[in-house]
Amino acid sequence: MERAEAQTRCRTLRLLLESDRLLGLKEWPIDRPGSTVTLSSDTCEHGGASTVGKRASRASAGQTSRDSVEISSRRVDDPELTERLKAVIREFPPELDEPPGANPEHRPDVIFSARYALKGTPVEVVKLKADALAQQAEQLKECKRCGLYKVSTQPVFGIGHPDTRIVFVGEAPGAQEDRMGYPFVGRAGVLLTAMVEKGMGLRREHVYICNVVKHRPPENRTPATDEMAACQDHLWLQLSVLEPEIIVALGAPAMQTLLSTKSSLGKMRGQAFDIHLSGSDLAGGPVAKCAVTYHPAYLLRNPGDKSKAWDDLKRIMAMLGIPARAPKAQD
Repeated sequence: MERAEAQTRCRTLRLLLESDRLLGLKEWPIDRPGSTVTLSSDTCEHGGASTVGKRASRASAGQTSRDSVEISSRRVDDPELTERLKAVIREFPPELDEPPGANPEHRPDVIFSARYALKGTPVEVVKLKADALAQQAEQLKECKRCGLYKVSTQPVFGIGHPDTRIVFVGEAPGAQEDRMGYPFVGRAGVLLTAMVEKGMGLRREHVYICNVVKHRPPENRTPATDEMAACQDHLWLQLSVLEPEIIVALGAPAMQTLLSTKSSLGKMRGQAFDIHLSGSDLAGGPVAKCAVTYHPAYLLRNPGDKSKAWDDLKRIMAMLGIPARAPKAQD
């Protein structure tokens, strides 16, 4: 079996198994005709590093594991990768034609953004991921795990690219998000768009954006502990399908949920933490880096801290190999 074929089959198998979990099957792996494949731990590569057999201690309450290992930078001159990225872009156009706050005349170059923000997974596998996310979004409409479904218009699942390397996680939807069904479309969304596009030089539709809590709390209050706990399964399933390389926690509630810690945001900034995308180190599975920064809503109230948030973004860009000065969009 060719190495590229083995990598594709490995990713496809794992995504099929994740789809089974989304559909409520508890026991897995599931036997599927033609899907059995035996691969060594260094065969299933993901962004240059094996995702099979990765093990790292997930952060526990008050004792967060800290890791200085950086994510490998991308090769931007790989013609094969460029062709795969173009194919993925063609198959998965943006869900929002005009992201909030984006200047259509000065948006980042599409291919530049794709090289740094997308994994370049074969289109067939990305379709499986998109289907799994769509199934989960449908199931979320029936969720009654907490009382927020009674006081909100609709659940707000998430938006972005299914093949992204980067996921931004906030705390909960606001009023505009509740009306539209998309996360970060209000004033905080305008600022987040600026952070992604002006700051990082990436297109907003090439990252993925979601919240810990999927229904809007009344009066936009901070989600209660039991509400965040009730929604955790939705979040971890979402992340396990996306398999990002970096998760950016926006604000303390998202950080405390993702890292299982009660530490303050100030103490956690400037570091990279290993977390299992299954939500549990006991379950194992793929590992992502988690970085922490301020929630855009906080920055709107405290603009003096925007420079600190910019420092956080620059560290994240360095981990992803994104040039500090991203080129402007091509005419």
